[in-house]
Amino acid sequence: MEVTEDSYSKQTLSVTNRNINNWIIPQLGDYFIIDLNPKILEKFVLTLKENKLSPSTIKRIFIIIRSALQHAENLEIINKNPAEKVKLPSIKKKEEKIWSESEVKLFFENANSTNPSFYIAYLLAYYTGARQAEILGLPWSNVNFVNNCITISQTLINNGKEISLTTKNETSKRIIGLLIL
Repeated sequence: MEVTEDSYSKQTLSVTNRNINNWIIPQLGDYFIIDLNPKILEKFVLTLKENKLSPSTIKRIFIIIRSALQHAENLEIINKNPAEKVKLPSIKKKEEKIWSESEVKLFFENANSTNPSFYIAYLLAYYTGARQAEILGLPWSNVNFVNNCITISQTLINNGKEISLTTKNETSKRIIGLLIL
């Protein structure tokens, strides 16, 4: 089972296929679609919980199953989607802790002394709000020292193995001004 839909980003496809191969096939691969029922699917969710997966990861994995079973229902392979009756663990919203000015200063001091190769990436993340994949995929050609800006137009994906010439979404393509002191 492999997802290859053109409407998904390579990163989404990679994560989806990893979830299928690591969780869905090992746990549910021996069942025929018509044999799946809410009890089997609830046991699957319990197994994911026992493996200490977060509620959001469990939901992401279960969406794959629910979608596949919905497709099977639409094709009249099954009469009813058994995944619709399965209750997933609730996702608790975490309270964000914002660093104080002194904590930020301490972080940058430590980052510069212990891992200077990542120091600039940390600075870019902090001062621009750019995502990790955007910063790590930033080519020198997108750094404009004359106008003091960077252009976000691509990302690093697949665990650092590949550059995607697109961003997470269209609105993520942007030019970010930098204040150079």
